[in-house]
Amino acid sequence: MADSIRRTARAASSSVFLCLFLGLSATPAAAALIHYTDIDQLSFKGLRPEAEISEFTAIGRFSLAYDVGPEAEFLNVLAVIPGVTPEPFWIVRNLVMHDDTTGPPYEEECTHFPLTDLGAVSGVPVATIQFGYTQTPHPVVEEEYELWSQGVVLDQTVPVGQRIAHAHDGYYVDHSGSPVDPAPSWGHYSMHEETSWSEIWGCLFDNVDLDDSVTDTDWNGCSPAACASSLQWLRFMNPEQIPDLGATRAIYDMLSQLMNRNGPHAVSAEVIMRAKLDFIEAYDLPIEVKYQNAAPDSSQLPVTSTSGHSTAAAQDTGPYPTPQWLKQEVDNFEDVEMNLSYYAPGATTHAFGHSVVVTGVGRTGGQYWVKTKDDDDQEATDPQKLRQVHSDIVINGQGQMVIPGLVVVEDGVTYEGRVTSVISESPKAGGVPGPPASDNTNRWCQYIKRTVPPGGALELTFPDEGEGRCYNVTVWKLDREETPPEQVFDRQWNHNKGKTRRITNNDFHPVTYLVHNDEYKDPPYPSFDVGVNVTDEDGNPDQDDAGNQNIYGGYAVGGNDGVSDEFNHALADPVVVAGPIRAGFSCADIPAFLKTSGGTHDLTMYLDIPFWNIYWDQTRFVIDVLQVFSAGDLLVDCPSTGHMDIIPIAAPGRYEMDLGFMPAQPQFHLRLVAQNGLDIEIDGMGAPSLIPAQDTAVEDSGPPSRPTLAAWPNPFNPAVTFNLRLPAAGRAELAVFDLRGRLVRTLFAGELDAEPHAVTWNGRDDAGQAVSAGAYVCRLVTNGTTVEERVTLVK
Repeated sequence: MADSIRRTARAASSSVFLCLFLGLSATPAAAALIHYTDIDQLSFKGLRPEAEISEFTAIGRFSLAYDVGPEAEFLNVLAVIPGVTPEPFWIVRNLVMHDDTTGPPYEEECTHFPLTDLGAVSGVPVATIQFGYTQTPHPVVEEEYELWSQGVVLDQTVPVGQRIAHAHDGYYVDHSGSPVDPAPSWGHYSMHEETSWSEIWGCLFDNVDLDDSVTDTDWNGCSPAACASSLQWLRFMNPEQIPDLGATRAIYDMLSQLMNRNGPHAVSAEVIMRAKLDFIEAYDLPIEVKYQNAAPDSSQLPVTSTSGHSTAAAQDTGPYPTPQWLKQEVDNFEDVEMNLSYYAPGATTHAFGHSVVVTGVGRTGGQYWVKTKDDDDQEATDPQKLRQVHSDIVINGQGQMVIPGLVVVEDGVTYEGRVTSVISESPKAGGVPGPPASDNTNRWCQYIKRTVPPGGALELTFPDEGEGRCYNVTVWKLDREETPPEQVFDRQWNHNKGKTRRITNNDFHPVTYLVHNDEYKDPPYPSFDVGVNVTDEDGNPDQDDAGNQNIYGGYAVGGNDGVSDEFNHALADPVVVAGPIRAGFSCADIPAFLKTSGGTHDLTMYLDIPFWNIYWDQTRFVIDVLQVFSAGDLLVDCPSTGHMDIIPIAAPGRYEMDLGFMPAQPQFHLRLVAQNGLDIEIDGMGAPSLIPAQDTAVEDSGPPSRPTLAAWPNPFNPAVTFNLRLPAAGRAELAVFDLRGRLVRTLFAGELDAEPHAVTWNGRDDAGQAVSAGAYVCRLVTNGTTVEERVTLVK
């Protein structure tokens, strides 16, 4: 077979096929007869007419022409650059060679490969390549490559052509069967009814180099890797609409975080799309997410962003994705990912999944085929980084696309890859419907949700209207270090009338904040518009409003939203203590179900209360019941007020009870006990203050006679809030010192008015480093007066 493959020199592209049939030799009847091969090093003309031609890149292209045989075959080519490549590398892997049932007897193909794997460097021309090849009746799987390489003789030495390529360039056959070299175009070639070709050269962006020996979450990281690579392609295609998103690895890390990948686990198509929508919202990108038939048995469709304001557009035409829609999206220069589920022979449930970037789709003789890119070597010591696979698309008896070139063989079992979903992103002029500039909170326990990029900020502007209105809210955030993510207490913003509150995301990944409406009144429930602004500009943490949780009483947990996802659905202990409800507290500490038997029947929650807060005098208990599996009684016991009573619960809905008056003490306690067969699923609950609305406007008794400084909580971890007030406007300095008197952190230096102020210290020094556990002194200096407060950091 070695003599049947050879490269034909050419003087110009128009004469490429004049020498196709020179030097042919006999070949077995069952095999395709290869007439011509060509290897080029590419430079690109760019996608727009005014773009300059690039230097010679480290991208190669392998082209061939052959007469089909009676059986489909797979071509694999092993190559070296003499004197450069340390060891042979497969530049073509499982390239499909069609059989004689799919169309004309004469076929042409081309595929691209990274010259870097042969040791080439961008900008340096490659002179010659030495190669050998195999033709096999089935795809060569990973476990066989080493064996195959031992039997492949590198007996072909050819000069490498230096070719200027357009974004979508290739060789085709016209309707008459005569070979042609079509003029460059924007990418979609149609020669006749049964043959067409579409390819995305821009998706030659390297995949993220996944290596689980360095980072364990790189294993099974194919989904965020595919999404990051294809998003880079979309930005490359639309530089005026889509800003630079940073390094591909950084995008991978952010998407992986948004997919809640805190271990080497795979994710569903719904999770992939939700993460993309959240990422798009965080950066305000003009990108629309589309999909076709994502997981047809899913109950989570349509997929929306976490904020609930963006939705992936369904393109359903049947129970499974279709090659026609797949090709349409590639034709239109979208970035496209394909998700597969792998099945063992005869199995009815899939064993594992995989995500790949689609880099080309075509149809030859009525047979659809697809090109994909992925990182297929996530655990090897020498990651491949970029694997290009060319495969036919086979439609099985259920109408589902099967990709033979992406089969997986493990322990002697061949797993078949079936396409479960296709996800496509498209730039959209003028943007897409996303989160509005304001949100309405039309009921107690409702969330405003926003995802903020790293270094960005969330700003909320509350209305300055309504007699006595306080517009109290609690800010939670999704802790994506847990899977599923936990809703964690961040801060309270109370007495917000007419104020703008701000919080900066100082993490290295997007953070989703949930602003929770705590203000409670008798029906009609409070409704007000809040201005919401998410910026991706660098924020100043010193400008953040850490909260004023000491001003107003009450708290609420969970959302009055018809779902109980905030709470823990796992089987909990019979008696659960959840608290204290402050920084670090997670709603996942609260069980979703209260049951007389077989689960939690006794739930206690508590909250530390500053001693000077008068707004805890009188509270109310409110619980929203989502489902009642068995009617019974809920015992509500409030040791803080001495009140205890029974609420009969027989149906879903809202149940309320006044808890009476509470004497001054540092902690609020609430105990719930399911009795007499009660079995319920809870949605939201809390203990709002019952101080009359008009009374909240007279909370201020005027400036103190001397500066005041108080810390809460103390001891603290991870943050402490210093509440301070000056007797008169003037300059003030607030700083933290260690017990040796050395400056640790300057918290504030500037002018202050005589109103109450709150400043939070996060336990870090001026260099941003976390300090060790121990005692520290906070010192307030103003108008020649010094006030100190000692605090203790515990870890």
